[in-house]
Amino acid sequence: MRIAAPRAHIDGPEANGRARSFAFGEQIDTRIIRSSAFQGGTTITEGKVAGYAAKYATKGTEATTGTLDHRLKRITDLWFKSVPEHAARMIRTAWALGARDDLKHLNLRNWAHMLGFRGHFST
Repeated sequence: MRIAAPRAHIDGPEANGRARSFAFGEQIDTRIIRSSAFQGGTTITEGKVAGYAAKYATKGTEATTGTLDHRLKRITDLWFKSVPEHAARMIRTAWALGARDDLKHLNLRNWAHMLGFRGHFST
């Protein structure tokens, strides 16, 4: 990961006449996967790896991301939710960007509750 991350880069959409790009930042936390499921001569299957990664990925994000389990109909609905301030700012930003004509195709308002991201966390 430490070798691959600095090389990963993707061009993003143009906004306000400015080209955007996305890449990993300087802080990368890589860890070796250790589990009894991978010891003692057991076969390491794709399912075991996926299950292990999913378990800890969701465990680590449950209380920290501040995403909601449902879409917002109005941004004012956010006021009544218990969302950390940082996540609330990202939700409000996704909502505001979703109103822009040049970004409509991203459907950011539909996915504001997920911080504007409509994919799976690991992609």
